[in-house]
Amino acid sequence: MHLHGHDFSLLGQGLGVFTPENNTAELNFDNPTRRDTAMLIENGWTAIAFQTDNPGAWLLHCHIGWHVGGGLSLQFLERESEILDTLSIGDDFQNTCDAFRAYNSADPFYRKSDSGL
Repeated sequence: MHLHGHDFSLLGQGLGVFTPENNTAELNFDNPTRRDTAMLIENGWTAIAFQTDNPGAWLLHCHIGWHVGGGLSLQFLERESEILDTLSIGDDFQNTCDAFRAYNSADPFYRKSDSGL
């Protein structure tokens, strides 16, 4: 899993379902590993922590495209009232969106049905 806009602390990982009663003692709060990507264990859990101090809409997602299309992604809306004060969307942004729309509507050989991550 990869988190945009932040580094996070990897507090712990384990098998099965995480429950505070059974797994909190396994978490590392003393100088945990700092990352922006972490592996998810099959049939397991991963606990991360990060400061919510970066205004924006940040994506947490799997790097396997069809996993994203299947729902293995989510977006954090962080400090919403500050977003417009910290972001300027200019012509470059709009030009990129227009170019993608033109490309996607031209019936390319391989049309993607997901985000392409």
